[in-house]
Amino acid sequence: MTHYDNFRLYPPHRTGGIAAATALTGCASTLVPATTQTIEEGAASPSNSERTDFSGEAKIENYDTSAGTYEPATREHRAKNVPKPILPEEANKNSVAGLHANIAYLAAAYIYGFNSGDAECVGKSALSSEDKASLTRAIGRVSGSTWLADPTLIISLKEVTPRQDGDTYTWPALLTLKIGPFRVKNRSVEEVPESERSLEYPMDIVARYKDERWVFDTLPAGSSSSSPGAGETSRV
Repeated sequence: MTHYDNFRLYPPHRTGGIAAATALTGCASTLVPATTQTIEEGAASPSNSERTDFSGEAKIENYDTSAGTYEPATREHRAKNVPKPILPEEANKNSVAGLHANIAYLAAAYIYGFNSGDAECVGKSALSSEDKASLTRAIGRVSGSTWLADPTLIISLKEVTPRQDGDTYTWPALLTLKIGPFRVKNRSVEEVPESERSLEYPMDIVARYKDERWVFDTLPAGSSSSSPGAGETSRV
């Protein structure tokens, strides 16, 4: 997706981990159309299971707030008691809602990780092992006395449902990454110019369903991807 180098947000120039543009692939059987999904007891709420249009920002609804009252990051301290995203129950279902839940959870795990310095939720995401390791390392660089003002990942899906080609599902999306107005490294504050606070680029989310779960695999290392703003589409 992107990487933080000295806590600057950069566009992806090559694949080979979550730190750059990656490919979310895996193996799948037939995807259950959103309009025909069966609502199982204890599964997703009817409003989500019966949903037919999944376009727009992918967001999860439930967070663990037991840590206490959330305090946003300031120039004096990192964010405190960051709400921890809860993996939606439908995430392991072979359905449009299941794939959507994994995309939404990935965005939430990214936000939680870079705000809290804790990569626990990354481990529960559908990323490949390589991408989980890469993102975990990146989050490790913003812990302790180093933090970002407001690290945010927004994944906006451009189509109501993903496209299917055999066992592969492709969902065009627009990724927006933000870090906020300042960054702190070893308690030294650096103001971030407005032009460097966010990055936006189109990307295809490619996924398959394997072993009763969705999997996002990485493109082979060394594959190239376009820089955001170049008018081309990267693959996640």
